[in-house]
Amino acid sequence: MKKNVLKKLVAIALAMTLLTPTSIVCAETEENWPLGILANWDKEAPDFYGNLEYVSDGFFIVYLKENTKENQQIVLDGISQGSIVVFATSAYSFNELKVVKQEIDAKDYEGLVSWSVRIMNLSSGVREPRVEVKILTQNFEKTSKKLTEKYGDKIVAVPSGPIDLEVPSMPAPGPTVTNDVKFKSVKWENKQINIKWKKVSTASKYKICIFKKNGKKVLTKITKKTKFTYRIKGKVAKGYKVKVKAYNKSMKLWGVWTVKNLKK
Repeated sequence: MKKNVLKKLVAIALAMTLLTPTSIVCAETEENWPLGILANWDKEAPDFYGNLEYVSDGFFIVYLKENTKENQQIVLDGISQGSIVVFATSAYSFNELKVVKQEIDAKDYEGLVSWSVRIMNLSSGVREPRVEVKILTQNFEKTSKKLTEKYGDKIVAVPSGPIDLEVPSMPAPGPTVTNDVKFKSVKWENKQINIKWKKVSTASKYKICIFKKNGKKVLTKITKKTKFTYRIKGKVAKGYKVKVKAYNKSMKLWGVWTVKNLKK
């Protein structure tokens, strides 16, 4: 019992340094973390709710725009776990400030760094929920004036230095794949296709594929030479596709295909 009384006194002493004395009502709940209904009130809250602030282990401040006994009880009844809760009066509800944040989200103000609903130290010396808006120093005067003219003291503008964006270093380039094959000539004469290409200095061998116009593969061949002759077997197709690529032995990589289409 004495421990609980001491806990209350410490809570009130802390609150007195943060809030106006007339706004404090102290209530003790059963455990250590006041979640319950408050956990979802950042998404959908009653209009009397302002915000929640963690002060220290087992001690929280709940800000209410309409700080009445009835509304305090609604909060306490909805807390399944809790500790010492101090109620404080706020000028604006969470819903009002949320609308301001959403409107700022939808517009492109110069120099905005971040904006969020949070508990702020006000110039009056008290703490209350507001929309904190951080603005780059070079844009602060112009942008803060626009926002203050529109939203009044619902926002607290804070100057911010330049954003230090760390530019990721580019990865080291990987090994260069064998150069593309360059054809010297690809000729189709009667029932024979003669293929010649330039030697690739990094290549140890070459792969040749030949397809009919309908896509059916008729040949795959690997050679160390830089020329190849394909003698057509059976009926001659209306067209052929010839593909050649080179293999780099030291890198153990095939290069890309070089393609040539042949028509009658």
